[in-house]
Parts: sequence; structure tokens; C-alpha cells
Amino acid sequence: MGEVTAYIDSNKNCFHLVLAAILKRKGIHPDYAWNQAGLYYEDLGDEWKLTPYFESVDNCLHGVQVRSESFSTSDHLIERLDALLTPERTVVVGVDIYELPYCLYYQEKHAPHSIEILRREDGNYQICDHFFQFIDPLSRSDLKKALDSYEQHCLLKTNLHYLQLSEREWKLPDLADAMTVMKKNCAMMEGVLLEGMEPLGSGIYGFQVIDHLMHRLDTMLSMEEVVAKEIMEEMYCNLKEISHSRDNYGAFLKRMGLEELISPIEEAGQCWKAAANMLLRAKVAGNHEGMKPRIFKRLERVKEQERLVVEQIGNYLAVTGK
Repeated sequence: MGEVTAYIDSNKNCFHLVLAAILKRKGIHPDYAWNQAGLYYEDLGDEWKLTPYFESVDNCLHGVQVRSESFSTSDHLIERLDALLTPERTVVVGVDIYELPYCLYYQEKHAPHSIEILRREDGNYQICDHFFQFIDPLSRSDLKKALDSYEQHCLLKTNLHYLQLSEREWKLPDLADAMTVMKKNCAMMEGVLLEGMEPLGSGIYGFQVIDHLMHRLDTMLSMEEVVAKEIMEEMYCNLKEISHSRDNYGAFLKRMGLEELISPIEEAGQCWKAAANMLLRAKVAGNHEGMKPRIFKRLERVKEQERLVVEQIGNYLAVTGK
């Protein structure tokens, strides 16, 4: 493996950035991997799950698998990490970003984050934090603290991920794969799971998510502002992630030579992004009640645009007979 540079893409979260960087170094353009544009919502009481994703990012990369492993302790993870690292294989680990010494707000709060471990070097780990464009050594003790805090405060099992590529089976997605991706995205938005698609939980899928989302936001924006701010930040990140998924879906179709389909998808992405930014503005300005009508109106526009996307893709699939 040659010199590593941080991978920059504003449409990827920290975990996806690392996977994209690894794929690119393997000669695989990341556009082929990010193509899911569904919608899932599950009410978990005081919390919720809201995501556009329903499969692993390797869903249509033939011969490429993202392997994931969880561990009961950070010591077990580090032991496995040492065994996995080779000159040709790096590893993604989940950490508490605020326990990493280079974080601007070091030890002030807690949040899950992903970094790439490149290699062992002089008793330390050479890491690349693509999200913050940081490449430098990290001590074993600092890594362990960030792993322990990830489990304790982010309430997640310590985990690592790595790519496994089979040269014999590897091939880029073809048009048939793109058709399958489009069918799955349309089905997901219509609240249907096609054969082979695993349920994400007991929640709901597709267009009806937007109505539930508006109800959740109505409750959130009616809270005392000091109470609402933290959960508004989480919801903002969720909406932004949905926006990114639409942009990535459009990039995938363009990469597959289907440029004629991407305009409504890009517009849907912009609608989600506008809704996210309105929520952020309400959080910062504090005018929660005043922003409600604008946010809800934007989400109605989102629903219209998402229906237009499904209608156009459905017509294309019907005409091509796929």
C-alpha cells in the first residue's frame, strides 16, 4: 500500500468515507457502492431509527464483501486488529470521537465515529481520520480509551470492519444490477420488501415515513428549546444522511450511463437538504414554533418529489421490460 491521503466526499458519513477510501485504493470507484435510497423509520420511545439504507454497501459489488466483527472488550478487539493488519489490508474501527486527542472538543462530550487503522508503527497505530482529514500516529492507550468510551457512552459494541476482495469473482455492477437496485429502491419507498430483502425491524418503510417524521418533529419542536436542541441535532444528521443517499443514488445511475433518470433524484436530495437546514436554523435561532410551518411544507414537497422519482423509475423499468 502506497501513501494514504484522506478521502473527501461531502455526501458520505465518517464510516462510509473510510469504506470509500479503501475501495478507491483497490481501484473501485465508490459511486458503484452507494446506491440505496429507501426510507425506514422506527419509533423507539424517546429515541428513533431513521435511515435510507437497507443493505450492506457491498450489495452489488460482485466479489467484494465488507466483513464486520463485534467484541465484548476493547482488548479483544485490539488483539484481533493486530492480527488483521497487513501491508494490503487496513481496518475500520468505531470510536468515541471526543476521546481522540486531536479532537477540538476533547473529552467534552461523546459521539460515535469511525477511523481507519493503517498499520502498527513503533508501538503506535498509524491512523487516517478521513472525516477530519487527519493522518498521524495514535497510541495504543489512546485507541483503547476511545474504544472503551464508544461502548460505555455511545452504547454500542466495540466493532471493526474490513474489506475482503476475491480477484476471481470480482466484477463491476452491470445494467442488470442497476435495474435490481432501482427495483429495490422503488419497492422500499412503496413500503414493500422484495424477495431476499431483510426487514430492518418492526418499523415502517417508504412514503408513510414522512407523515410519522412530521409527527415526531411536531413533538420535538414543541419541547422546551434547551431540551430539544440535542435531539434536533440528531434529527438534522438523519435528514442530511437521507439527502446524501439521494445524491449518491444519482451518482450511481450516472456512473451506469443512466443520466436521463437522475434529475428528479437530485431534486429529492435538495428537498431533504433544505428540510435539514431549516431544522438546523430552528435549532440555532431558537424559533421552533415559527419554523414548524416552513419545515412541514418542505416535507410535503419532499413527499411529492419522492413519488415523482418512483413514478419515473417505474416507467423506465416498465418500458425497458426489466
